[in-house]
Amino acid sequence: MIAAVLAGGAIGAVLRFFLERQSVHRYGERIPYGTLVANVLGAFVLGAVVGMHERDALSGAWLAFIGTGVCGALTTFSGFIGQIYTRARHADTRNVAIGYLAVTFALGIAAAWFGAIFAG
Repeated sequence: MIAAVLAGGAIGAVLRFFLERQSVHRYGERIPYGTLVANVLGAFVLGAVVGMHERDALSGAWLAFIGTGVCGALTTFSGFIGQIYTRARHADTRNVAIGYLAVTFALGIAAAWFGAIFAG
């Protein structure tokens, strides 16, 4: 199981790094689109793999690899909170912080729900 989590974590971390770099390159740093995409994508995938595991369509090893490894490294709570805090401290980006918080939670919950539905 540990090897599965390690391998999945390597994939998720590289994917997150790629999303962050592409986001900053294309859209700048005002709104952290890379983190938003990573968190929503991770929520969708995690919803799907948990749903599949609950139906016995996915083994515990695959759940560890994809759910804990890939999704755990792809998504970030500390980075998300840091980005909100940084933007909330400044009057010109305070509304961005509030909107980013609301959109991330709404899309994340919806993505996990759709992922579970997708899993069947």
